[in-house]
Amino acid sequence: MLFLHAVPGNASSRQPCPLPLRLTVRLRMNPMMIILMSAGKNRNKPSALLPVDFGRTKAYNTWRTMEKKEAYSWALKQVRAQIKRHVDITATLANTSAILKSRFPEYFWIGFYMLRGEKLIMGPFQGPPACMQLSLDRGVCAEAVKTGQTVLVPDVDKYSGHVACDSRSRSEIVVPLFNLKDQLVGVLDVDSASLDTFDQEDRMGLERITTELTRIL
Repeated sequence: MLFLHAVPGNASSRQPCPLPLRLTVRLRMNPMMIILMSAGKNRNKPSALLPVDFGRTKAYNTWRTMEKKEAYSWALKQVRAQIKRHVDITATLANTSAILKSRFPEYFWIGFYMLRGEKLIMGPFQGPPACMQLSLDRGVCAEAVKTGQTVLVPDVDKYSGHVACDSRSRSEIVVPLFNLKDQLVGVLDVDSASLDTFDQEDRMGLERITTELTRIL
C-alpha cells in the first residue's frame, strides 16, 4: 500500500511515512506528476516521476481557482511595476508576457498580436514559434478584434474558423487591448495544450492586466 500526500504549488513533502516509498503530488503540474521518494539513505532523491490525471474534481477546481487568484494578483503587481519603469512598448509587453509565463508555466503560449491595418502582427511572446500575422476574417483573435470583447474557447477544435498556429493548442483565451483613446490596438492571446483550461478567473485576471497596459499603448 502507498500513501498519497497532496501538496499545492511546487512544494514537496518530507513527512515521515511508515513505508519504503512515499508519494508527493505537485498540483501545479499539468498533467500532475507523482514523485516517488525513496526511503533510507537516498530518501531525498526522487526515484521516479509518474504522470497522473486526477480529472476535474470539485476539490481540485476549488483549489485551482484559489491558486489562480493569487497568481494573477502577483502578476498584476509585477506588471504595474513594469509600467512605472516604462520606456518602450515592446519592452513592457515583452516583460508582461514573461511575467504571465512565469506565473502560469502550464500555458504553453502567451503573447501579443498588434493591429496593423487589416492584419494582426505578432508582437512579444513566450512559447514556441507561432503565426507571424493573422487576418481579421477568421480565428479567435479576429473575433476579439471585431467584438472588442474577451473570447474564451474551451475546445478550439469545435470553434469554427480556428487558426491553428500550433497543433498542440486545445483551448484558448484572447483579450483585446485598448489605448487611452479607447481604440483597439491589439490582443493578448493565451493558449493551452489542455481542453477547457481557461475560466472566469483567467478572464478577470487577464482583463485587469490589459487594463493596466492601456496606460502605455
